[in-house]
This record gives sequence, C-alpha cells and structure tokens, in this order.
Amino acid sequence: MNSARKITVVHVMFESRLGGAHRRILSAASKLNSEGIATQLVLPDRPGNALQKAADYGVPCHSIRIHKIPSPRKPLQILTWLFSLPLEIRRFVKLFRRLEPDIVNVCGAFFISAAIAARLSHVPLVWHLNDTIAPYPFSHLLGRLVRRLSTRTVAQGHAVGKYYGLSPADYTCLYSGVDTSLFQP
Repeated sequence: MNSARKITVVHVMFESRLGGAHRRILSAASKLNSEGIATQLVLPDRPGNALQKAADYGVPCHSIRIHKIPSPRKPLQILTWLFSLPLEIRRFVKLFRRLEPDIVNVCGAFFISAAIAARLSHVPLVWHLNDTIAPYPFSHLLGRLVRRLSTRTVAQGHAVGKYYGLSPADYTCLYSGVDTSLFQP
C-alpha cells in the first residue's frame, strides 16, 4: 500500500441488530483496509448487537436517530415516517459533512433519507438493494427513486433488480460472497 490517502466508504444500515449485510461488510473491512479502503458503519440509534460487533472488528461505527421503517400495512406509521424524513435527511447531511466519506453505501430499499443526504452532500452513492420487503407497486416507485438518486445501483440478484422495476442495465448484480475457507470440502 502506498502512502496515498485512504478512500472512506460509509455503509448506512437500517437495522441495529447484526444480520447478513453487516457480517459481509465487517468481514471484508480488514482486507479492504489493507487495500486503502477504510470502512465505517452508520446504524440506527436503537438497541442491537451490531454496534458491539463493529467494535470487535475495529470498524468505526456511528449511530443516528431515525424512525424505524414502518410495516407497509400500517398507513399511520408510514405517514409518520414520511414526515420524519426532512429531519432525518438533515441529520445525515450533518453526519456526512463531519465524516467526509468518499462513497456512501446505502443498504436496503427504504433508506431514502440517507440517499437524499448523500446527494445533497455531493457524495457518490451506491444503493444496494438486498431485499424485496417493499410491497408492489411501491417497489417500482422506489426503483425509480433509486435510479434517480444513486451513482451506482447494486442488486443482490437479478430477481431483486426486477422486483424494483429495474432493467439489467440499471444495476450491477452482486451475489453474496461466501468465505470458502470457513468450510471443509
């Protein structure tokens, strides 16, 4: 590694409990660091074990107060969530200005506030669609928003991209990696 400045990637997660996406990011962080790419996590300010796990991996982690993504079947919660977006966008803009990331990686379709904040902060945005939680036809509306806001879109598989109404030209398909050294043949 030369003495050039490290690239900082801030991964924004909407869940504070450790899950598959967290595990993938944390397990890759050490290798990326040796390649000049620093990893940071942003998690919601809610109880969960992801913050401690990030600390165990030596990955800087920041928490931010955001509303939990509502169930699509609860219209009142959806309205509350929508009205909370301007304040959340402001919080993310302040955080991104402080962290000065080179790239923001938003994990999940509903993280609109972080995506808009990245755009307002003039930071390239990689939007990673890794689930099909949004109900149809709302999923296609989110897909249009993803195309408009992101610098690059990644889908966990072609079925995920299609679910959000994206054509294969709109995204890069990136399947979950598996560390084969953890398994015996």
